[in-house]
Amino acid sequence: MTKLVNLDELAAPKRSIKFKGVTHEVIDLPVAEFIEFQQDFTRLIEKQAAGDAAEMLEAAHSILARSVPSFTDYNELNLRQLMAAVQLIADFYPATEETGNE
Repeated sequence: MTKLVNLDELAAPKRSIKFKGVTHEVIDLPVAEFIEFQQDFTRLIEKQAAGDAAEMLEAAHSILARSVPSFTDYNELNLRQLMAAVQLIADFYPATEETGNE
């Protein structure tokens, strides 16, 4: 008996952000990039807790750049838009949801 795991069926659900009428897909990161994403997310949480707004925003920018490569209008977002995009991205990965809720 042959066992088959269809990895194509395990692809993450599609998510996207829309800004200025243009829709940008949140990509499903490969493992190597996910590790870097997780480090950025951890840094964002730590800097947010420490009240370091500049470092927090830098981490949020990095998360958005890595996860939504077609989006380049970072400097035009307001803080609420940036954090909503980062939250959508964080919710994309179950491990990040757990980290974010601790």
